[in-house]
Amino acid sequence: VVIEVLTGYSVLNPTARFDDLHTMFEEDIDDAGKLRRHLDKRVCWDAHQPERIPALYSIAERCLEPRPKRRPQLVDLIPELEQVRRDAEVLAAEASAQSAALEEIYECVVCLTERKSHAMVPCGHACACEACASSIMASTRECPVCRASVSQALKIFF
Repeated sequence: VVIEVLTGYSVLNPTARFDDLHTMFEEDIDDAGKLRRHLDKRVCWDAHQPERIPALYSIAERCLEPRPKRRPQLVDLIPELEQVRRDAEVLAAEASAQSAALEEIYECVVCLTERKSHAMVPCGHACACEACASSIMASTRECPVCRASVSQALKIFF
């Protein structure tokens, strides 16, 4: 089931090339880059998730053990699945914090709501959105960062 979730394929006859999902993953399990090609394309996989795939594969592989008595009980897998979930939550929180920090970097220093799109000349501070840059040029003509005199607001692209 775990492999089905990762790939979006059914366990039996996942593709023309493989008879089952276990075989499909078996040859690529040690290479996160190769594992990514098997992931369900309809899901937005984050860059950190290939690190989680081997842990989930290990659980799935034990569940696919041919000898039923050697297969783990679901109750025995819960701590491992919970650890994968906790690890994923930590990574998601870190990614969210990084994303928020990046958004702040691109935020207009005047209105604090729009993205920066203009740099002040000659000081070069990329600091204002289009509306705020127009307002600065129509009024103070001072850079909002260093207060230097501004001769023009130049549109920039990130």
